[in-house]
Amino acid sequence: MENYFRDNDDVVFHFRNMDMDELIRLREDGFADKDKFAHAPSSVEDARDSYERVLDIVGGLAADYLAPYAAEVDATECKFENGVVTYPAPIVRALKMFAKADLMGLVLPRKYGGLNMPAVVVAIAAEVVSRAD
Repeated sequence: MENYFRDNDDVVFHFRNMDMDELIRLREDGFADKDKFAHAPSSVEDARDSYERVLDIVGGLAADYLAPYAAEVDATECKFENGVVTYPAPIVRALKMFAKADLMGLVLPRKYGGLNMPAVVVAIAAEVVSRAD
């Protein structure tokens, strides 16, 4: 199975070799959410693993729902009628899958239903999605 995160050795190397310990401690506010939310990390290692798992999910969705339809999306225009934008069907499918995977709130704090990802993880996710498109 193709994965636009895992299959990119450079991005994986940089993610795994970045010194993110202090960033993680700050972003996770000393792991204050660990007893409040089921998937909140309880340590630097746990957070790093969670971040990588999220990127792996993004990479899989990019491979399955973005890349195969990129040419079709490029050839199909969005429509704007009566103040409403209508997207091509492949974009709608991709957005639904990303929403179903709870990825639409990457940077939002957990208390608002987000994943509380640091900007560096969001930047990597954007790179992964951009590669697929």
